[in-house]
Amino acid sequence: MRGAFEVMELVLTLPADRRAPSTARRALRSIARFLPPYSVEDVELLANELVTNVIRHSGLAPSDRMEIRAAASPARVRVEVIGGGRPFVPRTEPSPDQTSGWGLFLVGALSNRWGYFKNGGTAVWFEIDNERRLSSEPLPPEGIERGRGWKAIE
Repeated sequence: MRGAFEVMELVLTLPADRRAPSTARRALRSIARFLPPYSVEDVELLANELVTNVIRHSGLAPSDRMEIRAAASPARVRVEVIGGGRPFVPRTEPSPDQTSGWGLFLVGALSNRWGYFKNGGTAVWFEIDNERRLSSEPLPPEGIERGRGWKAIE
């Protein structure tokens, strides 16, 4: 218990193999009770995209480890995926005819905030507030978090 709000944190370390996305989705269901029903699938989808990006682009071998951190409170959920040391260059505007490369576009479209930082590996994170964002609101810009380490939600 932190203050007046209960916060649930999840830390998961798993191999950077093809099973990682489904393992991450299942693990994130443990925080679903903090989320409005409409955002549970969004959290799973965005985490799946970030985990898949680590597997495809980070330079990790299937036997290497990645870490997923999540914190959920009555106000929001934050998910962070850490893995690999390759430089991270976000491409958030795929062309309409692309069949891949839509992951970070989805992260920007469905989250309230997102960003990345380097701290012993590249970490990409997103936050989804429990109050629904209106479709007329602009998409959040990418954020570069220069802080070190895990930033728990408050």
